[in-house]
Amino acid sequence: MEKRHFKRLSYWAEADLFCNGEELQGSVENLSFRGLYFRSDTPLPSCKTADITVHFAGRTSPLVIHLEGAVVWRTEQEIGMEYTRTDPRSFSRLKNILAYNYKAPEEFSDEFRHCAAILERQES
Repeated sequence: MEKRHFKRLSYWAEADLFCNGEELQGSVENLSFRGLYFRSDTPLPSCKTADITVHFAGRTSPLVIHLEGAVVWRTEQEIGMEYTRTDPRSFSRLKNILAYNYKAPEEFSDEFRHCAAILERQES
């Protein structure tokens, strides 16, 4: 039975994971308004929370998304993360990526209305 409340979209981008004081390079391979899938060729440390920086056009581009989150599952080289915080600029960029990639505009609108919690937590 599917537990996800938000549709995951296939989206590949380089990313850096910060976990337990370590920085690891890898990629984001899908994302939604609430979470993402991160994969690395390097074994990942065990952690309960992580920060991820997603790079739009490679690691030298200034266009990035910063996300903090809870690790909800992991394997040796993969992490599933649910967002807990982000900044307004990163949230706007995430929203634009998702809006561009959604096939059904009504699905995007429904999910967008329910995702403001990650910004509200930022202000608390």
